[in-house]
Parts: sequence; structure tokens; C-alpha cells
Amino acid sequence: MTKRSGRDAWLHMDTGLLSSSRAVLASGDGASAEIPGLLTFMASQPTEALLFDLN
Repeated sequence: MTKRSGRDAWLHMDTGLLSSSRAVLASGDGASAEIPGLLTFMASQPTEALLFDLN
């Protein structure tokens, strides 16, 4: 996903594991992004997550 300027993003983990260049997220974790740019995650097992694009 590419996060646009003026918008925020929130990722909430349901199940599984996701990693990025900054963090590893597990079930129940959440993360926000406020800086514009490309958001890249890698799943190391079957994963379900919700990504919210916020104003």
C-alpha cells in the first residue's frame, strides 16, 4: 500500500505474524503510519489483518 500525504494508516493484526523494516507484529498488535510512502509487510505464516486508511 502507498500511504498518501495528509492521510494516516492503522494496521490491526487478527492472527499470524507480519514483519516490516521497523517491527514484527503478532495477533492483537496494532501499528500506525503517518509518514507518506510505501508500506511493505511480509507474512511468515498465514495471517489475517485489517488495514484502515484514515483521514
